[in-house]
Amino acid sequence: MLDWLRHEAAARLAGIHACTLASSGPAGVQASWVACLAQELRLYLLLPAAADHLVNIEAMREVALAADGWRLTGEGICLGEDASPWISTRQPWQMVVEVIPIRLYLDGENGQPGKSIDFAPLHP
Repeated sequence: MLDWLRHEAAARLAGIHACTLASSGPAGVQASWVACLAQELRLYLLLPAAADHLVNIEAMREVALAADGWRLTGEGICLGEDASPWISTRQPWQMVVEVIPIRLYLDGENGQPGKSIDFAPLHP
C-alpha cells in the first residue's frame, strides 16, 4: 500500500472509541455499538464474553464496522482475555476481538468524493 494512503487510513481510524459492529453466522445477524480502539490499521473491539458476535466470528470471521465518516470490512479474530490494548481496562466478563481490515470506505469531506481502500493481507 502506498505510504500516504496508509497514513490517511490510519489517521481516519485514530481516536475512535466506539463503532457499530455487524456480524452474521450461527447466532444470526447481529449489530451492536461496541468499544473500539485503533492501533495503526488494526482495530480492537471490547465485547461481552457472552456476545452472540463471538459465536459468529468464531464460525465466519468476516465483520463490518461503521462509524462517523467511514465503513470497514475485515476479518475478526477473538484474542481472548490478555490481549492489548485493553489489557489494563478489560473486565473479566469481556473479550477482545482484533479486526484486520480488508476494505475501508472513507466518506468524502468538504464536498470531495469518498474513497475505497483495499488492503493487502496484514496477517502476522
